[in-house]
Parts: sequence; structure tokens; C-alpha cells
Amino acid sequence: MVNAARKGHLNCIEWLLEHTYQYHPRGSADRVLPEAAKLGYLGILKFFHAPLYTSEEMSPKRRKLEDSGVWWGRSREAMDEAVANGQLEVAKWLHANRSEECTPAALVEAARNGHLDMLKWLETATNVNWSMNTIAAAAQGGHLDVVKWLHTNRSDGCTMKAVENAIGNGNLRVASWLCWYYPEFVPTHNSLWMYPENLFDTLLFIQVNYPDVFTLEFGRGTKSDLADEYRKGSEILVNKWLDEKSPGRPTKQREVTFMWGM
Repeated sequence: MVNAARKGHLNCIEWLLEHTYQYHPRGSADRVLPEAAKLGYLGILKFFHAPLYTSEEMSPKRRKLEDSGVWWGRSREAMDEAVANGQLEVAKWLHANRSEECTPAALVEAARNGHLDMLKWLETATNVNWSMNTIAAAAQGGHLDVVKWLHTNRSDGCTMKAVENAIGNGNLRVASWLCWYYPEFVPTHNSLWMYPENLFDTLLFIQVNYPDVFTLEFGRGTKSDLADEYRKGSEILVNKWLDEKSPGRPTKQREVTFMWGM
């Protein structure tokens, strides 16, 4: 039934309820509604929410929906999945028909995934708690429009994590914007954790905008990491460039600066 929900096959779900008598909504089956919400299958949610018949001739299918509270035991998770995955119509319907708000973590995921319309709706229609992690998540995902909107419309502020996320993932448009609007956030450590596809551009960005980070030790450490772990042609060229800028081997223990994730 979970697989049917993932594919949006309401007719299959109805058939299973009608014919599979041993089926019970506890266990893995309680993922039916969250999966439907995640993928935007509003019809499935409405089916499980519909009023139940009271006739003694209630069909087996409807009888298995009688304890709707069990099926909706993870309705908050359904709301979270809708929000995190940008299923705005589903989120609106759940908000109107269920009492659970989404969690702050789902809001952060919506920002990470770039769902600006969802964030705008959450701002006006719900009481969910926001945090500074939201802008950091948007920066990690490279969603400049979300970062700008949060900066203009929210008072939660920004942290160093947003700058680190943007640079660490090679999202240089976001990183440039953050560098301009939050110049107080200057990375203080001296090595990269992630090596984005646009590594050379990222290193140039750090060199120009954060020269205190792009030290001799930073260059040596990055060069050493690339030589040890990366063998693609582009990294070899970057290594040659770094060798010109920072000849020699790293001489001290280096710390991680740009972390992946929150």
C-alpha cells in the first residue's frame, strides 16, 4: 500500500483495503499518508479523511477506515513531508483539515529545497517557529531568492553557517550576496571540508573576498587534500595552481571550516 501511495494509485489502495483483510494501518503502513503528502497526491489524503458511513452494510473497505485516528497517527509527519517537498496545495489542505502544524525542521528543509512559495505561505498562515538555520539551509541549497526573501521578511538573522554552507557547496552567487550584506561573518579556519564541482572558482572567491582565510597554510592544506583524495583532471590543474601560490607541505594541524549540512 505504501508503494501504491508513492505512485498515487488510489484505485490500488481502495482494492487493497477491500480485499486484504489482514491489513492494518500500524507498522510500515503508517507511511501511506506521509508518502502521499510528500509526492503531492491530495486525492489519497482526502480519501482517508472522508466521513465514514454508519450503515450496517458498510463495505469492508470503509470498515477498515473506521479507526481514522490510527491512519492519521502520523499526520504531523504528513504535514512535514508536504512542506519540505514544496507540496503547497497539500499543505494548505492539511492545515485546513487537520490540527497539526509542521515542525521547524520541515520549514528548514523547505528552505534548503528552495520552496519560496511554501515559505511565504507558512509566514502568513501558520505559527511555526522560525530560526537562523533557515537562511543557512537556503544558502546550502544555493537558493538566492530564498536567502533574499528571508533577509527582507524575517528577523531571525543570519549566522556564519550560512556563509560556510554557501562557499562549501560552491554556491558563489549566494556567497557573494552574503559577503556583501554580512561582511562581519569571516571564516576563521583554514581548510575545506567539501570540494565542489566549481572548486577553482570557489578558491578564487575565497582568495579575493576572504584573504585572511586564503593563507599559505590554507593553500598547502587544500593542495595536500586534493593530492591524497582527488584524481580528476580538473583537480590536478587546481593543484598545480595551488603549488604556485602555496609551495610546500602543510606544517600544522588544520581545522575544518566549510561544513556540509546544518
